[in-house]
Amino acid sequence: MDSHFRNRNFRKRNFRSRTLEAEFRHVVRQQKARSVARSAQICLRRLAQEIVHYLTGQQSLSIQQQTTLDGRQRWVVYDPASNTCQTFSTQQSVREWLEIRHLK
Repeated sequence: MDSHFRNRNFRKRNFRSRTLEAEFRHVVRQQKARSVARSAQICLRRLAQEIVHYLTGQQSLSIQQQTTLDGRQRWVVYDPASNTCQTFSTQQSVREWLEIRHLK
């Protein structure tokens, strides 16, 4: 009788652990699905922005501040009028370039 009781308790614990494992797998699958959905949403939003820019013939300058791998700041300027991209190491140099461009 004692071994029967132990067997029954083992089966209960084993069932609970399988249930917890199944629940954990379910939660992990949900989290992965949400992450994929978020990534897809971000990509679609960016794609939509690019399509709008392309279709409207975006003619405004684009200036992005970036940090290089060694930690320095740089500014990347895209000029759609000339279809060129310039990179500057200081804000002052960007301002000077903008003034010269404006005078043209």
